[in-house]
Amino acid sequence: MKEEQYYTPDISEFHVGFEFEAEITPGNWVKTKIDDWYQGLEGQYRVKKLDREDIEELGWVWSDRNRSFLFKPFEMPDGTMDSQYEARDFNDNITIRHCGGPVFYAGTCKNKTQLRTIMEWVGIKP
Repeated sequence: MKEEQYYTPDISEFHVGFEFEAEITPGNWVKTKIDDWYQGLEGQYRVKKLDREDIEELGWVWSDRNRSFLFKPFEMPDGTMDSQYEARDFNDNITIRHCGGPVFYAGTCKNKTQLRTIMEWVGIKP
């Protein structure tokens, strides 16, 4: 399995619902999420880059046939899988479109929190 990759978040990324890790003591990282009451932590911060596990946790399923992620897929009468939404992940960018239709979002998506926000923007409920 590929080792998780992290990046240092910019202050503009911090908001209610943001998920990140804080280094409490050297080498001891703790997962945390900003809720409606947040006091802040001192020290170093990092965010796990968006990966397959994060995408799947939000309801997407990888389709080898489509070479993309499908949101809550269903089986067609011929045995193939289909979905109302399709997503393709290319490094720090993602494209979400209606299967066989228009693109709803094409742009940067560095982490799970951003993907959740984008899904809300386009009307997809995890």
